[in-house]
Amino acid sequence: MPTTDGSRPTQRRPAARRVATLVSLAIFAGTYLLALWGLGAYGSTTAVAWHDFHAAERLDTLVVGSSFGQQGIDPVTLDARLGTTTVNLATPGQTPDDSLDAIKCGVGEKGVCHVILAVGLDSLGTRLDTNSHVAFVLGRNEGDPLGAASSLVAFALRPDVVGTRDSVRALFPWTCLPTYAPRSVALNLRNRIQGGDVAHATEELVRGWHYVGRGYGNYDRTIAPGDGRTSLQVFGSPHVDRVVWDEYAAICDWCREHNVSLTVVATPHPAYDVAAFGDDYPRIMADFQRMVQARGATYLDLNLAHRSYYDPPLSDFDDFEHLNATGAERLTDVLARLIGPDGAGERDAALGSYDDWDGWRREHLPDAADAGRQS
Repeated sequence: MPTTDGSRPTQRRPAARRVATLVSLAIFAGTYLLALWGLGAYGSTTAVAWHDFHAAERLDTLVVGSSFGQQGIDPVTLDARLGTTTVNLATPGQTPDDSLDAIKCGVGEKGVCHVILAVGLDSLGTRLDTNSHVAFVLGRNEGDPLGAASSLVAFALRPDVVGTRDSVRALFPWTCLPTYAPRSVALNLRNRIQGGDVAHATEELVRGWHYVGRGYGNYDRTIAPGDGRTSLQVFGSPHVDRVVWDEYAAICDWCREHNVSLTVVATPHPAYDVAAFGDDYPRIMADFQRMVQARGATYLDLNLAHRSYYDPPLSDFDDFEHLNATGAERLTDVLARLIGPDGAGERDAALGSYDDWDGWRREHLPDAADAGRQS
């Protein structure tokens, strides 16, 4: 029986509120994890890369970097040429921070001893892209929604992110992923529920993409006739972000300190795209080369390859900065020769120098047709 002063009901109400709060939090957490599981893309190129990485027992080589590596380096061809065991863990928009995370996973979990880091001039001025990072986190933690949620919360609370729109978006990661048509949502949920093949799911959801193997897939598209776009027109004048530069330096330092061989590869663009950067290209990339080599890594810019050694036709390119499947296979053939047992002796003859940029122009833009593509 309650007392006349009403003390017992007063004591019960706070307890009831606590129980209601806990129940509400549990419902929210359950709903959140369910949404994270159900709305996160099951089929994506990032998911394929991480799936194949996790499925591998041992690896000796890991490819990391942004879409330059994702579409540029074919691990199946590399392994066929060199007898290596490789997974391509490069993902769209991957930042050097995420690349280093991937490298640490590869070394710690799979025994990786050689890393190929793909870069481009635009890589040196591109800071964190929340959409890309969220996809990276979800792929890395596929099957572990609690781990994914923990990583996303940690990201949302970073000093440079907290309080911004990206902080909120990271906490609701499905807002960072592509918007799907009703059919695509249905396919995504069906594949999750059935545990379907991730690569097949990606082929259904990503138009024109096909799976090759070892974390890698690509497109068969080629540059459309008359498409004169360049990196300069789309992304603006190149610049270097010192934070990003330091993050690349940290990758080099970590690999050297842990006895991991690092090869930094600037993947090829069509010659007219490289030329559109003007003198900024040799100036910035030469500085980057010196930084990388000073830290003990191998540096290869395939844009410097002499045409007699490697001369990719326009039909090798998906667009003004990415290779298609045929182009990636051809490039990887060249890369395998340059990093193989006899590669060190071949590099000087195969690659030119940033110091002779006028010579590069004369060699790679010999006629008005190529030069006209810059306009």
